[in-house]
Amino acid sequence: MIQAAWYHLLLRSRDAPFFASATEAHDRLSDEFKKRLEGLLVLHSNKDMIDHSAAMGGPARFTPLETLHPLIRTHPVTGKKILAIHAGHAQRIYGYKQEESDYLFNFLVDVLARSQDLQTRVHYEEGTVAVWDNRTVLHSATYDFKGDERRHVVRIAAMAEKPF
Repeated sequence: MIQAAWYHLLLRSRDAPFFASATEAHDRLSDEFKKRLEGLLVLHSNKDMIDHSAAMGGPARFTPLETLHPLIRTHPVTGKKILAIHAGHAQRIYGYKQEESDYLFNFLVDVLARSQDLQTRVHYEEGTVAVWDNRTVLHSATYDFKGDERRHVVRIAAMAEKPF
């Protein structure tokens, strides 16, 4: 099923989203640990996003959808391995108990959070354009802004390939 791209309105004062290299995060894991992660599948769902939008009075843009994606995927152009841990949509590791999955997710997210040298922040000002490859970076907003300021952000999403 094809789901339409959507956009965010981001706040402009001091908001500095960060981006972290999921490729470098993968490379920093031990070879033995990478072997254990290889082949694991992650159940992804957009239900939390849909529920949050509804709670905020937003429109229903998507149909609820669950999919399985590899935890370690391969970039289709570079061939490099990527730690594909998307906390916003990842529900659990397929076949694991929820608490086991949460433990592993927390460890992997912590690898990215602790490793500030994997991260960059974008400090927006008029005319700033940020472009990234969603397959190779994880990104998150920071919440150090004034609630009454807005800026317009457009998200462009090309048709994506099936993760492998």
